[in-house]
Amino acid sequence: MNSIKNSLYDLVKPDEVRVEDLGDEQPVLEKLQKILIGAAANSGGIIGIWKPALDTYNTLFPNLFGLPNLIFKKVVDKSMIGFAAYVASKTAGAKYCATHTYSFALRRGLKNHKVTLERQAVVAEFARSLSAVPTTFNYEKYQKLHDYFSKGTIRNMAYAVVQMGLFNKITSLIGFPIEDNHKYLYMLLDGEFSANKMKSSTKEGLDSISSIKSDDLTTYLSLIKAGPKAASFNNSWLKGIPNDPAKVCNYLLVSTGYSFPILRYLPKGRELQAIVASLKKN
Repeated sequence: MNSIKNSLYDLVKPDEVRVEDLGDEQPVLEKLQKILIGAAANSGGIIGIWKPALDTYNTLFPNLFGLPNLIFKKVVDKSMIGFAAYVASKTAGAKYCATHTYSFALRRGLKNHKVTLERQAVVAEFARSLSAVPTTFNYEKYQKLHDYFSKGTIRNMAYAVVQMGLFNKITSLIGFPIEDNHKYLYMLLDGEFSANKMKSSTKEGLDSISSIKSDDLTTYLSLIKAGPKAASFNNSWLKGIPNDPAKVCNYLLVSTGYSFPILRYLPKGRELQAIVASLKKN
């Protein structure tokens, strides 16, 4: 396993919480991570030192990525949503998250699906502009994206990119080492990524890429099997959280002392509930 010396990770590693002590939901969620990115993220035990942080991750990730519905979308849509998340992490220099989102996009069919360079460039421009601080995203970029994707898919992309903005900062600050299953993908990310052209300096790296399978019947059956338990946990986290933009601000004002007025501009949906639930937890 790659390690990052003298990082915050090294300092808190002795206090890492065992998976079995993180609650009944964690083994189920780690099983889903193996399906979605090919490995259970090694960050759970560290983030779990502060339970609200782990609950926040477990709430935001599935809801802002639109899971599990995302997996059943058209390949061109779901692979580009993964690609947008990857570009956001790559732009931020967050190699740990970039590796996971790269793996996620490949498993959604990115390497097997013929994505036009023009479509790929438009998604990359969108992700970079939305990731910039301050943002450089504008209506013209939205119109370009809308030439290729529906409003629903664009919304999924936007939530994925925004979510990675938070995760990129946290994982880079802590300095998580990459999982063994991802070490070759981690090495590959030193070069510029192209959906239609992937290269590696080692044969093992190429073999690692070629061994990654896109979503198939096994993926769908695995999700269907693990999904109900995960959905049950998710529903419990969102229980009682308003789904109306007109109500969330007052709800947060009462529960946290601040109304977060920007949230009134978000549409109804699980994404809004997940954001509100996370703000309340923290």
